[in-house]
Amino acid sequence: QASNEQNTYCNSSTWTVIMKSQDFADGKNPSITAKKSAKDLAPKFHVIGGSEQSVDCVILIDCSGSMDSMIASAKKALIYHIRHDLPPETRLALLPFNGAAMDS
Repeated sequence: QASNEQNTYCNSSTWTVIMKSQDFADGKNPSITAKKSAKDLAPKFHVIGGSEQSVDCVILIDCSGSMDSMIASAKKALIYHIRHDLPPETRLALLPFNGAAMDS
């Protein structure tokens, strides 16, 4: 174990303490990177309802630091979704957020 305050005070690593919490105990919420490849983590979009008529579509964009490693993949999926899945007359709003919605 690394010698840091967490390990000194708790006598175990941060990860060990987290894995003992009820949120993760007994195999709940396993690490997504441990069992999935980058391809499995690619964003997926699902159009709910819809028709060939004009629709309003709001897409939330997670701009938080946790998305840093996935932003290129998310951007590619979003562009594909806009070009191929939305009806031609769709009114589109992109709403970035980083913990809270940002006014742009």
